[in-house]
Amino acid sequence: MKKINLFFICFLLSEIVGFSQYNKELAALMVKVKDASYHDSALLFKIGEQAKLKATEFNQKNALAEIDLYYGNYFFYMQQKERAKNYFLQALKKAEKYNDSHLKILAKIRLVYIEDETEGPEITLQKLNLLFYESKRQNDYKNSAEIINFLALTKEKNNEIEDAVKLYLEGIAISEAHQLEYYPSVFKNN
Repeated sequence: MKKINLFFICFLLSEIVGFSQYNKELAALMVKVKDASYHDSALLFKIGEQAKLKATEFNQKNALAEIDLYYGNYFFYMQQKERAKNYFLQALKKAEKYNDSHLKILAKIRLVYIEDETEGPEITLQKLNLLFYESKRQNDYKNSAEIINFLALTKEKNNEIEDAVKLYLEGIAISEAHQLEYYPSVFKNN
């Protein structure tokens, strides 16, 4: 269980979507929101609210979902899982509303992390396989890599080592083929 939570923290260190999709001013604020989500709740919510205003002003409302994911990350780090879950659910609703499939899948992955502790490996695997199919169908390689690693960790936790190794190798192949920074190292480390 600790390894999955450790991976969750490593996974959160990577950019959620990539800030290049936002205009320069909003992108700068999003970097600050992301950085503050690791340690500084006062700054996180202050900058987060500024970013929300800019996202609305620039009609880049999918950033609202991303900000909620950062808020959820903060509470996950603080071991306040219910608060984290609430923000992840808000992010999911906003991602659906603003038709951002990447953030929608990402919010669902985050929810699976939280629910894994109470639902058990069979349900976790079922949910992850559905999300993996959805991310592959959309050519969403970052989320595919995240899901493959979570699947592998779940297999490893269940002592299904051969299956876990196959998944790690698949993750390396996908992340290298699609030049996903950070991910090859995650798979090799696991």
